[in-house]
Amino acid sequence: MRLHVNFEKSWLLEDDQCGSSPTITIFWECEGKFYPEEDWVDSGAVILGWWMVALERIRDGSKQEELVFMEGPYSLKLAANHQNMNLEIRTQNSPYKWQVQFDQLVKEVLKGANDAVQIFEELNIANRDRETLSEGVRRLRI
Repeated sequence: MRLHVNFEKSWLLEDDQCGSSPTITIFWECEGKFYPEEDWVDSGAVILGWWMVALERIRDGSKQEELVFMEGPYSLKLAANHQNMNLEIRTQNSPYKWQVQFDQLVKEVLKGANDAVQIFEELNIANRDRETLSEGVRRLRI
């Protein structure tokens, strides 16, 4: 399972000038399927923060969490097997159902969050989002 996170610098700069949370391309790919769809655009800093909190809860013993997208009614529903740290992932509004190791999912989300922090620092934008993501990475790091 792979998280695709791409940044269009002109969007980021425009969002920052408007005081908006950065808009990025962010979507999941697994077994040749994309969710919610290839090149999905969303408020990436916000949802990456939410996802890190949900993964922290799984790590801390929660059996079910949800990785919610801000735009549209899309989410990944996580069901954890804490004996082997496998996650069953079901998608909302689609037939996809995947099995993935918890650590793999965490690494993908951390990579996306770290990439976001790096580009926000390069462009000197989104200070509040950058701090929130950096703190989430510190808390979730395995």
